Amino acid sequence: MKLLSPDELSEEQRSVLDSYRPALPEGVVCVNVVLGAESWDVRPLILQGKQVCICRVSRDLPEAQCKALAAELQGFSVIRSCPGEASRAAGASRFLFIRPYVTSTLSDQLDSGEIRSGQTNQELVGKLFALLREMQACSLIHGHICPSNLALANGSLVLLDPLMGALNHTQGMSFAPELSPGQEVPWSADLFGLGVTLQALLGSSMSAEQQQITRRLLLPSPRQRPSLEQAEEAFLVAVGVSAPSQTKSARVIKRASQAPNASGSSIRERRPKMRSGPGVLSSVLGLAAACGVAVVSVRVFFPEVYTSLLGRVSLLQPQVDPTLVSDWASGQRAQMTAVARRAILNQDEAAAAVIVDSILAGENPPNTTPRLMRVALNDLWRNELSAKDVGAVLRLTVAPLFKEGLDSMPPLSSLHPGVILAVAGEMPPNDPAPQLKLLPLSIFSKLPDPFGSAFKQLSDLGVSSAGAPESVALAAITSGMASSRAFDAFMGGDTSPKTAIARLTILMPIVSGNDAATAQLVASIRDRGGELGQVLGWFDIEDLAKWSKLNGSQKLTLVLNRLPESELSQSQYADLMTFPLPGVRGQAALELKKRFFRDTDGNLLLTLSGPGNRLTREQTIALVSALALPPAKRTPFVGAWFGLKPAPDTVLLILLARSGYDSSDTFNLEAARYLRRAQWTATTEMLQILAQHPEPLARTLAYAKLDPKVDGEKKILQERISAEKDQGLLKMVMGKLSAELPPAPRAVPTPPTQTP
Repeated sequence: MKLLSPDELSEEQRSVLDSYRPALPEGVVCVNVVLGAESWDVRPLILQGKQVCICRVSRDLPEAQCKALAAELQGFSVIRSCPGEASRAAGASRFLFIRPYVTSTLSDQLDSGEIRSGQTNQELVGKLFALLREMQACSLIHGHICPSNLALANGSLVLLDPLMGALNHTQGMSFAPELSPGQEVPWSADLFGLGVTLQALLGSSMSAEQQQITRRLLLPSPRQRPSLEQAEEAFLVAVGVSAPSQTKSARVIKRASQAPNASGSSIRERRPKMRSGPGVLSSVLGLAAACGVAVVSVRVFFPEVYTSLLGRVSLLQPQVDPTLVSDWASGQRAQMTAVARRAILNQDEAAAAVIVDSILAGENPPNTTPRLMRVALNDLWRNELSAKDVGAVLRLTVAPLFKEGLDSMPPLSSLHPGVILAVAGEMPPNDPAPQLKLLPLSIFSKLPDPFGSAFKQLSDLGVSSAGAPESVALAAITSGMASSRAFDAFMGGDTSPKTAIARLTILMPIVSGNDAATAQLVASIRDRGGELGQVLGWFDIEDLAKWSKLNGSQKLTLVLNRLPESELSQSQYADLMTFPLPGVRGQAALELKKRFFRDTDGNLLLTLSGPGNRLTREQTIALVSALALPPAKRTPFVGAWFGLKPAPDTVLLILLARSGYDSSDTFNLEAARYLRRAQWTATTEMLQILAQHPEPLARTLAYAKLDPKVDGEKKILQERISAEKDQGLLKMVMGKLSAELPPAPRAVPTPPTQTP
């Protein structure tokens, strides 16, 4: 890859760039160009706002395929991939993909030695498998997984340029041999890419079993390659790394929300087949029409069972069949399914109670959706739930085990808002089920706080649908799914400070106290860029004040232009006087005056927190630390501070701000000495204050700068004649004024009178 200026392109390359320039967002600036191996592979680097992005364009494709792929690329926004926007490019034969520019990929880090091949990369291997599991669950295919298309962002492994390499380059060591121009990209290509990446990360450090699995992943025939689960067992389970369990609920919920395309067939049909059956929500959200032609029987919902269950959903009855408890706790699919069948088909209250009690006690039985049940049966609205609501929750929870229980589910709109919230929280924010999109956001506003108020605030921002990405994301966050995907979807694509602050304000009461959630939210805002991202980046530039010890909630509070409730250190308050937001700077100055300074230092702190402070963060912290000491102890620290070479203009402002101290003040003397050796400028008003300063050397500086040829400055000198008590300085003033007086005329002698 080469990085060139647009002016350095050949005629052919420039024509390629010009061919899709009209498709670039309005107002962007092309700052550089990255050239690929082919003459047509021209990748502009553009400036969008304050972020550098790279543009990828596909080869010419059939119009129908171009449209489908451009839409399909958006699916990668729901997993850990570098965020991007896909759109139609020049004409109808290409699509354009724009994402933030990543300066260093895994390939770059391996080449530079920053990452060395070997077992030390086991954590990266775990993240790679987690990423592939997430892709498989969401039915997504990248097509060219390799070190050059993977990067680390805030500790997470992210994908770059999905589908682009597979569609544009179908040859090379890192490309699956089955890739063909114009053909759909199969899941097997990503298994091949897994082998390529494992080989690069681990090299010869792999065990014999791992080497065998890698060779099979790289076989030319896709049918001979092992499954993702087989590879994961060899690389993670074998070395004792715990792989996060992936319940089928995530898969079936995603599948339930996929609608067919215009031609009547799903563009996901070519995706890897999941082992689970029809989605948990496929029956729930598709039932509205069915309920219009069939009466739901009392036998299906067993109101007598669930009415009884409502009163005791969190406590096991003392006389419960121990076989039910052991079967449900066994983790074995057959035994657990038998319990689910008894609860639903046989109207067995004891079986239903075993399921509910185990989940509300904090257990996470495999092949269930326990979080959905815990959210739906929240104490805040549990007493409002009907028998129909509780029955629906139980069926949804065990659906991956016993999908037949969903045969007669009520419409989503007929359920309690708390149940709908739980269902929405399990959906992908950018691709929710159609039934949810038909519901108004106001259904969630009816929930008790903090849930209802959060959705009410979101409604006030103009979001009206319960199926909007922001709404679904907020449902996930309030349901305990505070993932980076949910935060990204909730914050949206608008990076304007006003929008970002409004949405961040909604989230703060929800995530406060949850360090893991706030850390993910901080990472999401930082990765989004924009002004808020830059403000958060301020904490990472320097850690002189130990900002790394602050939790995400405290940092986000500062981003919202206010101080956190917890007390900060003196150095942190001092550092905050250079913070990007003026509100925080002013509040930090007030806290310093209240805790560490006297009232007479108000002007000093106001100066340091104001826009005229040109000191570095280190200089500001050091100055506050020195001046907060008792006068008898500060002398050596003051001398050391001037060794940091502070900006003379700011030193002058500080000297003026401390004009209330007498001539014995060490800092004022050192400041005047420093300015005597430096270049600085001052207004007439500043010179007037300096001429009245209690420090004699400071007055000397003013007298030296004042020009008696300027009317205003001459007046200052004249006023100092009666005010200056130092005889030496008085002579200096008189000398400057007398030097400007016109010389006295010489007396011309009168010639003697001649007498005749």
